[in-house]
Amino acid sequence: MKRIILISVLPVLLLFLTTNNSKAQVKDNVVKLNLFGLIVGQYQMSYERALNENLSVQLAAGLISREWDLSFGTATNTQKDNGFIIIPEVRYYFSEAPKGVYGGAFIRYRSVTNSVEYTTLDQNLNTINAKAELSRNAIGGGLLIGYQVLISDAVAIDIQLGPQYKSVSTDFTPDANDPNTSISFEGEDSGVGVRFAVNFGIAF
Repeated sequence: MKRIILISVLPVLLLFLTTNNSKAQVKDNVVKLNLFGLIVGQYQMSYERALNENLSVQLAAGLISREWDLSFGTATNTQKDNGFIIIPEVRYYFSEAPKGVYGGAFIRYRSVTNSVEYTTLDQNLNTINAKAELSRNAIGGGLLIGYQVLISDAVAIDIQLGPQYKSVSTDFTPDANDPNTSISFEGEDSGVGVRFAVNFGIAF
């Protein structure tokens, strides 16, 4: 997993270190928060750095912690998710970075452990408490188009939309007391999807 994270972040770090910031610009940095992610338990922040007149790099990272009701047979149980996400991104602004319309490319890595505690019956019809876990590791990337506005050159609003592809690997761990459980988890799967985000932040 550490190797995957390093491979994801390395291109952005190399571009940041090797690109000459040739323009004099007051606002080169933007720190943002994904407010809509808070609604679904994804606490994600990003840091964007303008490298020259049109080019910038961004690194977004966050923690995932949430729970919701999950139906299992006739019972309702609670699924809990815990993990992290990291998204390196390169942007080309058609006006002057870091504001205006831009096109970009990104790499995305997300690792989440889904767990659910539930009550079931063993072969002797005795009630047992069980816990099943499913680990999901998703890696992928995509393209996007977006618009970032700087209000009074300080408050940033960043809206982006674009296609993405992700490959998801899973590892299911049933409870030893209920090894044949058919419980299923809600979560992301492999395939083509859409990335949409609205971020709010401060430019400096």
